[in-house]
Amino acid sequence: MATPIVPARQGYELVKTEATKGLFPASIGVTRVAYFEDTTHGGIPKLLLLRDPRNEFLRWNAAFDDQIPISEVFPIDQRDLAGGEAYPGLVLQVFRTLHAQIGFVYAVNELSENETEMIGALYDVASGEPLASVHAQAVSMPPPDDNRNPMDVWEMDSRALVRAAFAGHVYQCLRTLIARDQPAAQESPEGWIPEGPTWPVEWPPKS
Repeated sequence: MATPIVPARQGYELVKTEATKGLFPASIGVTRVAYFEDTTHGGIPKLLLLRDPRNEFLRWNAAFDDQIPISEVFPIDQRDLAGGEAYPGLVLQVFRTLHAQIGFVYAVNELSENETEMIGALYDVASGEPLASVHAQAVSMPPPDDNRNPMDVWEMDSRALVRAAFAGHVYQCLRTLIARDQPAAQESPEGWIPEGPTWPVEWPPKS
């Protein structure tokens, strides 16, 4: 996770050019990161893992329901770090501890009152290397001229629009990773080999 990546422009971009091997079926650990001003340490920005709003993680739980290669999607937050700082190495360790094959880290930026963006990255937890970057950006729609019809925030507000677009990009990104993934080599366990001589079975058995 120490490898820097450049966010994709309105969509997703694969960082790992070669196909993965045996990455799927995979469980996905999801976390949202944000900087907060830590007033206890002279106003130094502090990176935290968020789990709010909760309905945002419900979106990820339902986003890949139709994808059999995605076995599980679960969130992690600051409490999972057991009091540690949210640096990349510890976040990756939590992903491994919770048996996630893919780590998904993202952030929400309010660029202005009417414009919001979301950026994120997918990581191969085993190697710690990035798989892809994802980016979405949206601008709030102007209110309708007809005041008789109430405004639907989910269809007008940039914060709602960008979440829908971002979820769609992540979905398509995972579909691409699934299609490119090569099955891992299967090792068949050896059968039981009896000790000593074997005797042929006779039928009907002798009385």
